[in-house]
Amino acid sequence: MGYNFSTSSGEPHNMALEEERRGMQLIADDIIRMVSDAKPPKWHLAFPQENLDRLLEMIDTKTKETLGKSIGKNLANAHAKDLLAFFE
Repeated sequence: MGYNFSTSSGEPHNMALEEERRGMQLIADDIIRMVSDAKPPKWHLAFPQENLDRLLEMIDTKTKETLGKSIGKNLANAHAKDLLAFFE
């Protein structure tokens, strides 16, 4: 007989939300590190609209000071020749 150690029926949902939050924080930390290391005069960000505001909240003020444009769009499958047009 198996044991159920969950405290509520919403626990799997809460675990999924926590995993998503941690994943977003890892992305934000990577952005902060890359911008800090590269020190670009300006950088741009594209991220899916449904999570863009939350990601921006996780990025520190110093890093955001050099943020140019941020667009709510997943450009992972965009053709390389079209990428710059999204930020003009």
